[in-house]
Amino acid sequence: MTSVRKGLCLRNSLLEEREMKPVKNLVKKPLAVYTKQSINCSEPAKIPFKIYEDPIQPRCQHCGAERIRQDYQTGSAKHKIEQISCGVQTSDTSGDLKEWLCSDNPPDGYWKELAESRRVALKETLDENKELCELIESLNKEIERLAAINSHTDEFVKNHLALSSADAN
Repeated sequence: MTSVRKGLCLRNSLLEEREMKPVKNLVKKPLAVYTKQSINCSEPAKIPFKIYEDPIQPRCQHCGAERIRQDYQTGSAKHKIEQISCGVQTSDTSGDLKEWLCSDNPPDGYWKELAESRRVALKETLDENKELCELIESLNKEIERLAAINSHTDEFVKNHLALSSADAN
């Protein structure tokens, strides 16, 4: 079983019993060989995992775009990892809420804030219910109006058929 990811190719020889061939012709030697013993497992080592490094091409294999020179240099040139420290400013209320929830007896501020949020949610729900009631009333009036039109139309059709059958005789 072969797993291929960007930059690395991993072969699991435990599941696949066959000759080890590199995925690409350009792969020369494995980067690392790990056995279960080298990972400090109690089970005996069978066939090791081998990790191969795929060579980085100067052009993208999909679109053909040229890559930056340092991306495909080999040998002693390695990628440098930059560490950048950054901070995120958050509001102080989240810390207070966390402290309030974790404490045995939350302070009065917690209950006031909880009651306020419940009040706002209740007000929004009541407003929505009022709008829905008004919509239902208007739809019921429309249904009554259309039912009246339907009854007049049925009466008209009945009279028209009666007159047309009388004229045909």
